[in-house]
Amino acid sequence: MIPANLNDPQLESFLLGPIWAEAFGWIKKHAANSELGIHQLRGESMFVNVQSYATEPRENCRFESHRRNVDLQYTIEGLEGIDYLNRANLESDGEYDPDKDLLFHKPAAEACTLRISGSGFCVFFPGDAQRPKVALQEPALVRKLVVKIDIDLLM
Repeated sequence: MIPANLNDPQLESFLLGPIWAEAFGWIKKHAANSELGIHQLRGESMFVNVQSYATEPRENCRFESHRRNVDLQYTIEGLEGIDYLNRANLESDGEYDPDKDLLFHKPAAEACTLRISGSGFCVFFPGDAQRPKVALQEPALVRKLVVKIDIDLLM
């Protein structure tokens, strides 16, 4: 997991390569005015999902992880908490869905909570479990996007 800010001057020095350049280039050019929904970059291998929702109490949110995809979660507007743990520290809550590349996990007693607001982002790799949509003080409206990147594109 990597938390950072799009305005970090060192961003390009630690996320190198054409895939990261394409993802961040799309964010810089389109995020502010992007419509909700799916925006294809490289078909099913790499796409952007722009979404808007209200954050919720932690107990209403679920841990999730992926096996094939890296999630670059970028906050356009608003503030949300994203809890993070290594997937190995969580018990599965249901079966893995290969079509959605999604596995839910049972709640954990403790987790690292990230505060993500405008221009902030996190990169979650397979093996990372995240619980997005967490209200930090009271429910808040969040507009964000998730760039889904098939892990094979990064190898």
